[in-house]
Formats: sequence, C-alpha cells, structure tokens
Amino acid sequence: MTPLRPAQRGIWATLLALALAAAGAAQPPQRERPRRLLLDQDGRAQVVTLRSISDREIVFEDALGRLRRMAVGGAAALAPAQLAQPLLAVAPSADRQEQPAAAPSLRTVDGQRLPGRLAGTAEGEESVVWAHDAFGAVVVPLERVAQAVLRAVEPGAAVAAIPPPQQGGDDELLLVNGDRLSGFLRSLGDPVQLETDDGAVVEIPPDRVAVAQLANPPEPRQGLVVWLEDGSIVVVASLAPVEEGDVELTLPTGQSAVYPLASIQAVAFEAGSLRALASIEPALQKGPADRLWTPPLRRLGSADQPLDLIDLVFPGPMRVEWPLPDNARRFVAVAELPVEVRDWGDCEVVVRVDGVEKLRRRLSGDEPKVEINIPARGSTLSIEIEEGRYGPIRDEVVLRRPALLLEKTP
Repeated sequence: MTPLRPAQRGIWATLLALALAAAGAAQPPQRERPRRLLLDQDGRAQVVTLRSISDREIVFEDALGRLRRMAVGGAAALAPAQLAQPLLAVAPSADRQEQPAAAPSLRTVDGQRLPGRLAGTAEGEESVVWAHDAFGAVVVPLERVAQAVLRAVEPGAAVAAIPPPQQGGDDELLLVNGDRLSGFLRSLGDPVQLETDDGAVVEIPPDRVAVAQLANPPEPRQGLVVWLEDGSIVVVASLAPVEEGDVELTLPTGQSAVYPLASIQAVAFEAGSLRALASIEPALQKGPADRLWTPPLRRLGSADQPLDLIDLVFPGPMRVEWPLPDNARRFVAVAELPVEVRDWGDCEVVVRVDGVEKLRRRLSGDEPKVEINIPARGSTLSIEIEEGRYGPIRDEVVLRRPALLLEKTP
C-alpha cells in the first residue's frame, strides 16, 4: 500500500472534519431540560431539572445533578421554578388594576381552560364543540361551561371582562358593542340562543358575542391536572413520555396531544389534595392595637397563576386568620423579605393553628426567608407579623406559594 503524501493526508483530514461537522449539523439540537419546583406529599420542596414525566413517576436531576425518580403517589405538585427565586421587590398597590387582554377560550366549572375557538354544537345543542389547536374538537356539555370568550377582549375596549354571576342567577352575554343580555343560554352555536325572563328566545350571530358567562355552580378541581405553556389547563387521564423531551397528554374524552416537556408549566398530581391559601377568604385581618388603620393583605399574581399559587403580601405588622378545610393536614409556604427591604426589615413570623404556636422565626437581612412546613389539622390558621428592633418600618413580608396539603377524600 502506497503511503499518503503529507498534502494528501491534509486533504483527507479536511474532508473527514467536514463530514463529521455535517453529521453533527444533521442532528437535532439538544433541548434544554426544564427546571421546576417539585413539592412532595410531606411538604418538602426542591428545584429539579425534569428528564421525563408520566402518570406513574417523575424522573429528574436534583440540585447536585444526581438522577432521581419519584413515584407520582409521593408527589403533590410541580410548579414553575420562578416561585423559588428571590423576590426583588413588591409593586405598589393600585386602586384599579388594568384588566389583561382575554384571548378566545373556554373555561369549565372545575377550572379547566381551553384556548381555541367555537366550532358549533353537538347532542341536540346541549353541548359545545370547542376547537383546540392541539387536542382538536373537544365536546363540553353546556352544564359544564363556566365562561366562553368568543372574541378577543383588549384592555380599555368597550367590552370589559364581566364578573362571574351569582350561583343560581342568570346566564349573561356580553356583546361586542358592550351591550349585555341575561337569561338562560339554550345554545352556544350558530346562532347563539338566549331565553329571556319573559320566555322569548333571542337569536344572536356568534360573531356579535364577545363573552358568554354561565351561572353553572363551580366545582373544585379533581384528578391529574396540567397547566400548559399555551394557556391550557386540562384534566388528563394519562401522561406518557413518547420520545426524548416530549409527553403525550390524553384527555378523559380520548383526545390526545403531544407537547414538549418544557411546555408543561405545572402539574397537580391529585388536585383534590392541594389547595392554595389564596383561594380561601381570610376570616380576620387585624393590625397592631396602636395603629388606627392597617393596609389589607394583598395578592401578587394573576387569576391564571399555575396551581393558583398566588403570593400574599403582608404590608407590615398584622395578623391574618383563615378557616381551615376539614381535611387539611399540612401548611407549606416560604415567608420572605423582598430584597429591597432587607437593609431595614426586621420582624418575626408567627404561625399558629387553633391558637397553638407552631412556628416563630425572625426575618432580617441576614436571614431574609424561612421555610414553613407545619401540621395544619384544626379549624383556624393564623399568621402574624410582629415588628422587630427597628419598629414596623419596612417590615413587609411576602408569603410565597402558600398552600394546604389535604387528606385525599374517597
């Protein structure tokens, strides 16, 4: 065999390098694995890097890069990792907050949300056919519909978002020109049919309807619930990894769709065993005895926050009490001083259940946050902020991702 000359060896080396580069370019780019906050059934939280997820187990890397597996039965929820990041500042409260734009979507009585568009009626006009970009045509009985936004509603437009009607009240249509009609919604198709109080049936083209709000009573979420990047909130019958970085979601009605793993923003593995504290109305808000007025507790976050985990802001020393569900078993949260107040903020956080002190911790610039994970069997949860050595100034505390873990009901 004749040996290659130096020039020939250089040519072959160049060709080999080009071939390897071309082969590498042909490979699909490596997807970035999403980071999420994993909350287990004991109330422990950790930020993890997801590798895969199914309705049986979660495969992830922990903070040290070790590969771990957790059975779904041991997990309470996956939440956005941002909930674990330090809070820089709290925006000042406003007397009136601008309503965000509402895109076309269908909401059900149990809090599911399907972006998409109206595609007609089914089963004698007693059900709505809603076209979802991923799941296709989804049939929802009218008695399960809470709200249908048929036309995009922009902030400041003549059409404003309408509050949910009182349970047992009338259904309501908000037209694109701002007019409102109330009565009993007989059909959400073409045409939209509304029976008024005098028994007359009004027929309206669907392109004239912006929002339909139904008076169906709300129900709590149950089962395996997934929050998706496209704004969908869906109860699923199964989750299954189909290939590296993709997950197939199947609805109880049989429709399925494949999403990138990173599109899954949050998961409640059994929605009935987790309840956000922000979803419970406080029974008491009380400031120190020497203050004539104390600003009320504030909420940080939108109504569509995944898992409803809305942060709560204590604007200064005060005590707030909430009634506890009968099946409450643990309370989990993080009490934190925002970065902007840590130079002077100094206070104590006191958590009680039925008047019994369960936790007392000081917050300051040196220790600006504390993990709360306590038993919560009782009737009343109380959280109090007591002023520290610098008085009440800058004693603003944010309760991050506060939630109750509940006993599973049969």
